[in-house]
Amino acid sequence: MTKNKTSLDNLKFGAIHLDVLKEIANIGAANSATALSHLVRKRIEMRLPSVKIAGINEAVEEIGGPERVVVQLLLQIKGDIQGSLFFLLSVDDTKTLLGCLLDESSIEIESLKFLQSELVRSALCEIGNILCGAYLTALADLTTLHLYPSLPAVCIDMLGATVTSGLLEKGYQMESVLIIETTLQEQAHSSVMKGSFLLIPDNRSIQPLFQALGVPLHE
Repeated sequence: MTKNKTSLDNLKFGAIHLDVLKEIANIGAANSATALSHLVRKRIEMRLPSVKIAGINEAVEEIGGPERVVVQLLLQIKGDIQGSLFFLLSVDDTKTLLGCLLDESSIEIESLKFLQSELVRSALCEIGNILCGAYLTALADLTTLHLYPSLPAVCIDMLGATVTSGLLEKGYQMESVLIIETTLQEQAHSSVMKGSFLLIPDNRSIQPLFQALGVPLHE
C-alpha cells in the first residue's frame, strides 16, 4: 500500500522554492533586527549566512550535533498551517544577548540553572516573541495565511533532546526542516551572536503553504 503523504523531502524542490523561503527569511531578519533594536535601544543588525532544507536529524547535526547544549525558544504555529518554530542559541551567546537587553555587563549563567531566574526567563520570552514573531509575520504577510503563534517556551538542554521533545509532544507529522542560520551583531560593542531558526511545518501544511506563496509543487 502506498502512503499518501507530503513532506519537503518527497517534493520536487527546486531553486525557486528556496528563493521564496530565502525572501521570507530576509524580510523576517530585517523586521527582527528593527524590533530588537527598539527593545534594547541599541543598533542590532541581523545577517543570514545560509538557508537550507534538511531532514530533522541532518539539521541537528548541521547546527552542532545532538549533544550540544543550547538555549531554545519555541513557538507553536496554529491556523491555516501548523508546525513549530525554534530559535536556538549557545549559552555564551545567550549571555551576550541578555547583557544587551538587561544592560548588564555580566549575566551569571555558568550554571544550567540560570533559567530559574524570572527576570531572565521574561527577557528571553520577549526576545522569542520578537525574533520568532517577525518571521511568522513575514510569512503571513506574503501568503495572507492566518497564523497564530503560541507564547514562547524557554528551556536549556542538549540539542537532540530539546528539538525532539518540542516536536513529539504536539504529535505533528514532521520529517523536514528549514534551517535559517543567522548572525546578530550589536554595533556599539561589536558583539556577535550566532543563532539558528528551525521552521518545521507539519507535513499536511506543506501543500497549502506553497500554494499560498504561488509556487507550484510537483510530487
